[in-house]
Amino acid sequence: MIIGFFVGFMVGAIIGAIIMALAAINTEEEKQMRIKDAKTIAEYAVRKWMDREGFQDGYFILEMNGDEGIITDHLGDKLRVRYDRNSHSIEVL
Repeated sequence: MIIGFFVGFMVGAIIGAIIMALAAINTEEEKQMRIKDAKTIAEYAVRKWMDREGFQDGYFILEMNGDEGIITDHLGDKLRVRYDRNSHSIEVL
């Protein structure tokens, strides 16, 4: 009985690990696709910056207008950013 429980536990743990690994791969692929879908260099830079800063996909909306972007979270809070063409960096406004 104990062996059966242990085997069941191990099988469940292995299946869970496989599912988590597949989810991580899918999430990374989705992230790369969103970055590749950028329409401008400024949008690409802002999306890369968001990724580096830990903005989790699905919780934020990015709206771009030229070199400026507005990041909105699910609560409606907003953060304004700008792509600096000279330094190739993102500035929080």
